[in-house]
Amino acid sequence: MGYRIRFNPLKSQLLTIGGDNPPGCQLLLDNKPVQWCVRVKYLGIYLLAGKTVKIDLTVTKGKYYGCYNSITSVCGKQRNETVTLHLVKTYCLPRLLYACEVLSFSNVQTHELDVIWNNAFRRIFNCFWQESVKPLPLQYFCSSLPLSWLMDERRLVFYRKTMVHSNIVIKTLMSVSGVYFDYIGLCHKYQIPNPYCSVSYIKHERFIRQSETADNTAQ
Repeated sequence: MGYRIRFNPLKSQLLTIGGDNPPGCQLLLDNKPVQWCVRVKYLGIYLLAGKTVKIDLTVTKGKYYGCYNSITSVCGKQRNETVTLHLVKTYCLPRLLYACEVLSFSNVQTHELDVIWNNAFRRIFNCFWQESVKPLPLQYFCSSLPLSWLMDERRLVFYRKTMVHSNIVIKTLMSVSGVYFDYIGLCHKYQIPNPYCSVSYIKHERFIRQSETADNTAQ
């Protein structure tokens, strides 16, 4: 049985990574030109053309703020902070964490996402905007973490599960030097001595480190 797959040139796009889009180059698909773009959407992620792989977070932040503003407007000014925070963590936070396990954010982007998450706490609990809410104690007593910590936690868990995956192809990806060294670096960053530990141990160690930080901050 044969399958006839036809690509639509009007819905196809070209993007260059490792340089600029060639100005005088035109590629044809079904005898029709394919458009060169500086940004394409792939699996919900917006990639930017350039010398290196870059992620565009404009749409991600827009979806987050749209969901966040809807929740806070419905809850109103006399809202229950615990309920509001639960709704935000359930419906808004996943939009910021989408595919963070496999994406490489710049330091500026990571800081920007941290600020967005911190401002959510400030608005929900009516904190002073000059007052710091990270890393704790406010987030700690709400059983939450700074966004950059949450992203690192997801990467650690993702790497650990990849190491013991039943699919040999996926498991082999962890042997790539860059991927494995990134995992070891995260283990060292959060003082996880055994890279072959369980997933529950990884989360437990992170929580202990957060508790220690909270105690020091409170003192």
